[in-house]
Amino acid sequence: MPMWARIPWVAGTSLVWTCILSAMRGGDIQHGQEMAGGAVTGATLKVMTEGWRELFTCPIELDHSLSHICVNASGIDQVGWVAKVAKAVAQNGGNVTHSKMVRMGQDFTILMHVSTPPENLRKLVSGLKQNPELDKLNVNISTLTRRETTKRHNELFLTVHCVGDDKPGMLARVAQYLSDHQISVENLTTELRLTADGTRRQFVITAECVGKERVEGIALEEMLKELSDIKQELKLDVLDIRVHR
Repeated sequence: MPMWARIPWVAGTSLVWTCILSAMRGGDIQHGQEMAGGAVTGATLKVMTEGWRELFTCPIELDHSLSHICVNASGIDQVGWVAKVAKAVAQNGGNVTHSKMVRMGQDFTILMHVSTPPENLRKLVSGLKQNPELDKLNVNISTLTRRETTKRHNELFLTVHCVGDDKPGMLARVAQYLSDHQISVENLTTELRLTADGTRRQFVITAECVGKERVEGIALEEMLKELSDIKQELKLDVLDIRVHR
């Protein structure tokens, strides 16, 4: 290698390798032991590549050739509810595609999107409702139909992330603002957490939304600037808005 290229080459490779090591060290809790040990192994590289793959994935739309139902089951929390519901779905010819489970207090709630061949739909529904193992659960089943989710020429996808000291009405205020400006909330999660020093309770809102570029002649960018008023009103520490065109 020519003398003039050696320093740029060393600096460039050092930068790339430092970025790789940094990404490996930023692993998840599941791989915490390897992260704590400081050793760069094949498993830590897998953690990094899994994160990269997520950047290029997308949700799958409803299959026209299948029937789709939403299964909502709730009851007093006990070990084995997820296994029993999933087993009942599988035994009756259903396939779980999307699901969320959460425990709140003593109650446990399961929300599942299940697909099945049309000729098997009645068997699946009756099998879930009449399963004796699920008697203690309140099982509700509704039919899902495909909704048009392709991006129109005047639509934008947004992610709104808010963090601030917990106080009543935070979610209502943010949601009302989005509704007033015809921004549709597609997915919403909230949580309470303590700050690193353990002195403050923070409320976190993450909303994935769809909005139009212009509403009644007002550009979306101008509407989102008004959110700064909400940030001051609620005294938020973080108000992050990402627009995906």
